[in-house]
Amino acid sequence: MIDITLKSELSKEADRIEEDALFSSKGHYNAVPAWQWIHRGLGIVAAVGSALAAISVLENWSRALAVGSAAFSTIVSVVLTTLKPNEVSERHQRAGDRYLAIKNRARIFRNIDLLNPDASSNDAADEIKSISHELAVVASGAPVIPRWAHNKAKKDIEIEKSAVYKADKT
Repeated sequence: MIDITLKSELSKEADRIEEDALFSSKGHYNAVPAWQWIHRGLGIVAAVGSALAAISVLENWSRALAVGSAAFSTIVSVVLTTLKPNEVSERHQRAGDRYLAIKNRARIFRNIDLLNPDASSNDAADEIKSISHELAVVASGAPVIPRWAHNKAKKDIEIEKSAVYKADKT
């Protein structure tokens, strides 16, 4: 049996972890499509530049157009290789998934595990420490959430209420 004061504090801590993980997961998920578009956009621009350079040479168009298109395509390719937007997108997706798993774990702990009459104080305290540690590990390895993605997550969660489960609305 868990002491009522301890149960209240464990519940609050689980709630904090849930909130942190929710905002972080939404922020990371918001960043994914932008990085995917950057990857696709730069890839298309590089391909079009290369094709234009090749056609310019084959069709005996302006030599300046061929050289300029080739140079532009090379610069875009270097930017694409340096930024690695596809990898950044995948890192944000993985971080969002991990934060979502932590949020769910904290919610289950708060709503189910803490309500178990057979639960012990030590086991409950160990579990919340474990969840908190997992949150710290994910945060230390996750990419930085862009400010715009964080602001969108904040708006989606607080104003649009997009993260509220149907079961919690009743």
